[in-house]
Amino acid sequence: MPGPPKVGTRQQRHAHGKTTSSPKKTSLKSKKAYKKFFFGPHRPLFCKLHLSNQNVFTTFQIIHKKRTDILWNVTIPILFGAFIYFLNYLTPLPILIQNYFADCFWAYAYSSMMLIIWNRKLNVLWLIIAFLSTVAFEVLQFEKCIAGTGDLNDVIVYAVFFGFSIFLNKYFKHLKFSKLKLHD
Repeated sequence: MPGPPKVGTRQQRHAHGKTTSSPKKTSLKSKKAYKKFFFGPHRPLFCKLHLSNQNVFTTFQIIHKKRTDILWNVTIPILFGAFIYFLNYLTPLPILIQNYFADCFWAYAYSSMMLIIWNRKLNVLWLIIAFLSTVAFEVLQFEKCIAGTGDLNDVIVYAVFFGFSIFLNKYFKHLKFSKLKLHD
C-alpha cells in the first residue's frame, strides 16, 4: 500500500529530514569542473582527440600533422644517432663524434617528443622531469648500476640539446604541421 503523498519541494523535504530516494542531479558547476579537469588546456593532445566532436577528415589531418612533426623532430634524429653507432662499427670515428653526436640527437628527440605531446606548449615541469631522468641515467651509469660510461660531458650535451629543442620550439610551433585546431 503506497504511503501518503509527499508534500513540498525537494529542498523543503530535505530541510525537514525527509529526502526522496531519487538520485541527486549533478550541478552545472560540477559538470563544468569535470570538463575543465579532463578537457582543459593543460591536458596533452592525446586526451583531446575525440571523434564524436570532429569529423573524421579533420581527425586524420591532425594525425598526419603530428606524424610529420614526429618524423622530423623525433624519428630522423634517432635514426641519425643509430647511424653514428652503426658507422662506428664499420670505421673508427673521431672520439667527439663517436661519444657525443648520438647523445645530441637522442636528447633533441627526447625533448622534442615531450614538446609534441604537450602540443608544443612549454610544460616546464615535464621538461624538468625529462631532463632529470637523463641525469639519473648518467648517474646510474657512473655508479655502475647499468651498463655504460657515466660522464659529466654527456649531461652537458643533454642540457645544450634540450635547450636547442626548446629554442627551436618557437619555429616548429608556427609551422603548418604543428598548428592544430582542437576543441576544448
